[in-house]
Amino acid sequence: MERPKKVKEEQLLPATHPEVLKMLHKWQESKVKVAETQAIIDEYKRNNKIEYFADPVELDDGRIVESPFPYQKQVLALIREGKKTVLMQGANQIGKTILGSNTSGAFSSPGCIAPWDKLPLFPSEYAKTNNGRGVIGRIICNDWEKAARDTIVPKLREWLQAGTYETKKNNVGVEHEFTFSKSGSKFTILTYKEETKSHEGWTGDWVIFDEPPPKDKWTANRRGLVARNGIAIILMTALNEPWILDDIILKPDPSCGIVADIPIQANPTLSAEAIRIFEKDLPDDEKIARIKGGWLQLEGRIWKCFDANVHVVKWFKIPPDWPVEFQIDFHLNLPHAISFCACDKYNRFFICEEVWQNCGSEELANEIVRLKQQNQWRMSYGEIDPLAKGDASYIRNRYGQGENSFTIIERKLRKYGIRLGEGSKAEKSYVKAVESRLKGVNGPNPTLYIFDTCKETIKQVQRWSYDKNGVPNSDGHFPECLGRFTQTGLHYTEPELYTKQLQYAQMGI
Repeated sequence: MERPKKVKEEQLLPATHPEVLKMLHKWQESKVKVAETQAIIDEYKRNNKIEYFADPVELDDGRIVESPFPYQKQVLALIREGKKTVLMQGANQIGKTILGSNTSGAFSSPGCIAPWDKLPLFPSEYAKTNNGRGVIGRIICNDWEKAARDTIVPKLREWLQAGTYETKKNNVGVEHEFTFSKSGSKFTILTYKEETKSHEGWTGDWVIFDEPPPKDKWTANRRGLVARNGIAIILMTALNEPWILDDIILKPDPSCGIVADIPIQANPTLSAEAIRIFEKDLPDDEKIARIKGGWLQLEGRIWKCFDANVHVVKWFKIPPDWPVEFQIDFHLNLPHAISFCACDKYNRFFICEEVWQNCGSEELANEIVRLKQQNQWRMSYGEIDPLAKGDASYIRNRYGQGENSFTIIERKLRKYGIRLGEGSKAEKSYVKAVESRLKGVNGPNPTLYIFDTCKETIKQVQRWSYDKNGVPNSDGHFPECLGRFTQTGLHYTEPELYTKQLQYAQMGI
């Protein structure tokens, strides 16, 4: 093989040679064209940022992270599933406003097509049947100055496609109306500061609540979605408005989709040091919501293992051979809490009925008898709070005479073959016993379930928590009943024993 000839140094052209200068000029010219092309691309991306919402993001440290974030994708999936209430609840700085901006942009695009994946994102039945023409929406935030002017509007301008919309300013100089000529869609910005009547009297396809709304504002805006069967989206950090916890989070409904408890660390673009600096000056109680992404109202929950998706079951008729017991959490000034528990052949407990009402002792006994007869329950025993034995002095002081409630209720129930006992006060024991049943006594399968009709029981079980002194709060009326069921020895027995139990109860034995 012939070896390449060595180029002599004197054969190289000098830098000033016309041919070299010509080549250098071409190279510089091509470099300018590349730069111009890149500038055009960069400008297009700035003006159409929403199209790149689903593109991976490269961070300064070289890491590549997916976009949208996994929990943002869950929200979008819930919208596409047709959920009519979608809630994303978590810490600060998890991209709530960015998600809201992109979602509103997709709703307002022709055909409600999401620009980042070219798939429809219909906010209402009307939008679907009319191919997204003329979609109307709202974004509701805390105030005009900080929330709307300094946060919402800048994010909208950053993400919405430039040149596709026009805006109008309100009397405080904030852009509050966005109109999209190509699609015929429009949305407006409102705040929680306006009177509730300003939120009423409208018809639309979607509402996005940036941070938790007061209940009156929620109801007023939700009402405007009824005609078109539209969607309400809440993007929030749980610092206030606990009604959302009670009415949405703790009330499972098939029309509602929830992505909750997102910690600040779930946003991969934030550094650990930046989070530490933000966290160090926060009050301890705010860290629960702003950092951990939790609910202040659920901190210190007693039965954290309770899961409505697992432990709440649909109502069914209790078979006549299952034994049923009741527990009464008796009160002098609050509604009485009466809980009924059935036990199947596998000794699984089913909380099958509840009573939560103010009534006299005679009425209370009548209600227990009525439910027994109406449902044909095999029920011969129940218990009441010891307070019922000590309320005679209260009655005498208030009304001048009377006997205690235990005696009144016991006498009435005995006529129907029901014995009345005194409930346990061993709180520590029954808290652990209920937790054991929720987790599963001999494995992963729970042995305690609650019917979906027992709304107040579910609510109280989910919210029952320890106070600052480590003592269970006093609002655990139905949880206390659940605990006492684990202390009575309730278990399945053959039906023939039931007849003897009735006879003994009627005899007062």
